[in-house]
Amino acid sequence: DVLQIDFDKDGSKDHTMIVTSRSQGVPYLTYHSTNTYSRSVASIIASYPNAAYYAYRT
Repeated sequence: DVLQIDFDKDGSKDHTMIVTSRSQGVPYLTYHSTNTYSRSVASIIASYPNAAYYAYRT
């Protein structure tokens, strides 16, 4: 699955992350911009609470 973020809500998606695992229903994402492996979606949303999020199931 894929999660994309639009940091400034201008309609342009700024960052893409891939779901690489799940634990107790919580997705964990991996992305390359800062070489991050297995960060929880809750942690990402807490870091960027005003962003728009787009999720895609694959």
